[in-house]
Amino acid sequence: MTKKANNTRALLQRNMNRCPEAIKTLCYQTFVRPIVEYASTVWDPSTEKHFKYVENVQRQAARFVKSDYRRRISVTTMLESLNWVSLASRRAEAKLVMLYRNSNNLVDVTTSALTTAPTRTTGNTHRYLQPCTRIEAYKHSFFPSTIKSIYKCTQHLVSKESLNSFRRLLQSMPT
Repeated sequence: MTKKANNTRALLQRNMNRCPEAIKTLCYQTFVRPIVEYASTVWDPSTEKHFKYVENVQRQAARFVKSDYRRRISVTTMLESLNWVSLASRRAEAKLVMLYRNSNNLVDVTTSALTTAPTRTTGNTHRYLQPCTRIEAYKHSFFPSTIKSIYKCTQHLVSKESLNSFRRLLQSMPT
């Protein structure tokens, strides 16, 4: 996946070298980022090595958009000036939105893995039973990792009545 994304970015870099920054940003967001984010709700890198591979795609794209390939220049400042959120944050948000859709019957997916906790729990009324995980691959899969991260959300966030209000509030939360 990262090889395909890097090849697409290299093609854009060769052919759009003299374009303005806004056009390069649009090209990255249209052609490269969807490759990396395809099925990101169910696939998330679990090792540090794979995590770095995926994030490096966006870092190289930032150099392309800014047309600054010097080694001494910080790519982090480039990403901040472009207002790009990390791909890990985007994946986490997409997973939470998918869990919200699933628990509010907005998608036609039936799952036996999503089990609600008894109603006597305190705090968040939308509590799910955390699946027991022994295998690392399953630990980082959709349900165990998303249920773990939904507990960090506030009751006000989880009880939103519409998907758009849930997304707006989720984006306004600090990462």
